Amino acid sequence: MKAMRQRVAAACACGLLSGFTAMAGGPTEEFEVRVRYGDLDIERPAGAKVLYSRLQYASEKACAVGSFRELGSLQRVREARACYDELLNDLVAKVDNDALWALHTG
Repeated sequence: MKAMRQRVAAACACGLLSGFTAMAGGPTEEFEVRVRYGDLDIERPAGAKVLYSRLQYASEKACAVGSFRELGSLQRVREARACYDELLNDLVAKVDNDALWALHTG
């Protein structure tokens, strides 16, 4: 889990201007999910809302969030949810926008 968070953090740190890249996976798999927001005015609530939805979707995909039936164990469900929560929080922090923070914490 720690190695995955390090890969995610490293990938996200390099994408501030054009968007974000979220990476996740186990020892044998790894993938990227790109989140672009150059088309949005994130200073406006509507733009921040669209970006937040994109960040949520990317976090779900990068962390392979799923149901017990899909993941096969409660431990995997908890790990995926913890990954999602941490990744989404990190991505929102990297954007550092008041409207986005309000959506995230409200």
